Amino acid sequence: MATEKFGIIIEKNPPESTLIQLGVRNMAQVGTYSSKQVSMDFQYKRVMLSAQRLYPDGSDEAVEIEAGDLVVFPKGLSCTWDVSVTVDKHYYHSETSNKPYSTRGPSMAAIRAESVATEILGIFVEKNPPESKLTQLGVRSWPKWGCPPSKFPWTYDAKETCFLLEGKVKVYPDGSDEGVEIEAGDFVVFPKGMSCTWDVSVAVDKHYQFE
Repeated sequence: MATEKFGIIIEKNPPESTLIQLGVRNMAQVGTYSSKQVSMDFQYKRVMLSAQRLYPDGSDEAVEIEAGDLVVFPKGLSCTWDVSVTVDKHYYHSETSNKPYSTRGPSMAAIRAESVATEILGIFVEKNPPESKLTQLGVRSWPKWGCPPSKFPWTYDAKETCFLLEGKVKVYPDGSDEGVEIEAGDFVVFPKGMSCTWDVSVAVDKHYQFE
C-alpha cells in the first residue's frame, strides 16, 4: 500500500514483481554513512530504495523512510536528511538529459500512477488500483449501478466495496462538514452502518459488491 506525505510517495515492502516491472535492480546504486545533510534541493524527481528520515523545508515534522521502502520525491523538494543508519539505495532521476548511468528506469508519470490508498472518516479509497487486483477480486463481473448528477442521503446496511468507472462524488458522513472525494478509477470501501450524503457532480457508473 502506498501513502503520500508532503508530496513524497512511499510504498512499504513493494512486491518483487513491482521492482522487476520498474527495473529497480538495474537502477544506479549509491550509499552514504550516518550523517545529517542540510537543504538538499531535488532538481529532479527520484525513485529510491532504502533511507532514513527527512524534514521538508518549513516543516518540523519528519517523513521516515527505511530499508525496503520504494519512494518518489517530487521535483523541487528541498529538505534536510537525518541519516541514522548507513544507506544503500537504488535510484533513478527522471527528466534528465545527461544521465551518468544506464538504466531501464520508468517515467515518473508511470510511477505516480501507482495506487495510493488512504482512509478518511472511515471510508477507504485506493486510487488507480492495479488491474491485477481488480481481476483477483472479480470486480469486472460485479453488478453495476449508476446515477446522474444529484444529491441524496444514503445508509449502508452492509459493507460496500465498489469501483468507479465514471463519475465524481463528494461523500459527507453524517455529523461531519468534511467530505470525501471519490472519482473515476477509485476503489472504495464504505463501512457497514455508515449514514452519509452523496453529492454527485459527474454522473456515476460503478461496479459494486455488498458483504
